[in-house]
Amino acid sequence: MKDYKKTIQNIWNKSAVVIILIILWFIVTTFNFINPIFLSTPQETLTKLFQLLFSGSLLPDLSMTIFRLFIGLVLGSFVGITLGLVIGYSKNVYEKFEFIIEFLRSTPTPVLFPLFLLFFGIGETAKILLVAWASFMLLIINTSYGVRHGKETRIITAKLFKANDFQIFSKIIFPGALPYIFSGLRIAVSHTLVVVIFIEMFIGTNVGLGIRILNAQYLFKTAEMYAIIIISSVLGYLLNKAVLSVENKILHWTKY
Repeated sequence: MKDYKKTIQNIWNKSAVVIILIILWFIVTTFNFINPIFLSTPQETLTKLFQLLFSGSLLPDLSMTIFRLFIGLVLGSFVGITLGLVIGYSKNVYEKFEFIIEFLRSTPTPVLFPLFLLFFGIGETAKILLVAWASFMLLIINTSYGVRHGKETRIITAKLFKANDFQIFSKIIFPGALPYIFSGLRIAVSHTLVVVIFIEMFIGTNVGLGIRILNAQYLFKTAEMYAIIIISSVLGYLLNKAVLSVENKILHWTKY
């Protein structure tokens, strides 16, 4: 009985805010506190959401958004983690690149849109590379930081036991950097999804969640617009949970 009550309490704690927001949404739209052109009712939005999902009309857009996100994230993460390990491992290299990395990190990704368009055009290459850039900056910073701030006592102890550089790197430095790397991945997944949808809105494309949201807004299809926004949010939540699940399996030792 206690376990049952605890389960109910946990569900309520996690969903209370969502339930309250939906109730407020229902009240506001039912009594027309906001023009229906700007805010559809929860019923209309959910109906349209299920129509989009089960009719399959949104599948090409959802698939293309995920494709752009996945390719860009994998490419940017691979390069970012690799360079982050190299830069973080050497103090001299880290000090030489620290300023330029911090400078580029401070540059908002959207301001680079014109630059990527200029060099790569309006095709898929520019979109994917811009997504890759967004994830690259997050991963190179987190990885290099994780390597630089490894446990010095462990490294010193390993050297006392005559461990070579490869053993120190593979057994101490890299495992120590993994929590920082996965932290960067979780942030990168959410950030790159935002970038992908923003790109799809403003860089020429006919397929993607971003362009569907924008078209719905132009045509005053309010329920459809909110439905796709909710689907985008759920996608980001599920992707973040997927990365967190992988992290928990790989870094199970951090719990002890």
